[in-house]
Amino acid sequence: MMQNQRGSSTLELTITVVFFLLVLLSIPILSRTFEDFIAVQKVKNGLAEVKRGSNLWLGTELMRTRCLTLQRPLNITTLINENLLDDQLQTLEWTFAVTLVSTTTNPIWQRPTTILTTVTIADSRLRAAVQAALKPMRMNGNNLIFHSPISADIANTLALINRNTGCLQ
Repeated sequence: MMQNQRGSSTLELTITVVFFLLVLLSIPILSRTFEDFIAVQKVKNGLAEVKRGSNLWLGTELMRTRCLTLQRPLNITTLINENLLDDQLQTLEWTFAVTLVSTTTNPIWQRPTTILTTVTIADSRLRAAVQAALKPMRMNGNNLIFHSPISADIANTLALINRNTGCLQ
């Protein structure tokens, strides 16, 4: 015959209550971590879209002008207006900006070599999460600055470039 132990039901109840309290207390922490993970993935996808759109825009500009020196500046508005980026990329949580860094090949003309993408994030917690996950090249206040080389192979084209103007001959 089995004998009941005194207090076993209250011990089980205490363990159950403590377990559920721990679960309830950990839900907000897990929720914030999951939200940060989703936000980081959105920023990462946004950076990839900006890089892709910038490379397409640059290729189109080079074909249109036939010059390595750009005739128009590159910015997010241009990419959105030319349907190379979705206008939903800019959100209330972050904004993107893009410019090109050029190398002076000749004192008269320059050749773009790097896409410089700046992500401005006002929320310090989200900015820290993005910084930890994506490792920007620089950080300046609310701005995370990412560098990506231009993925255009122009080595064969350089022989056809007029060295004085930077345009195709």
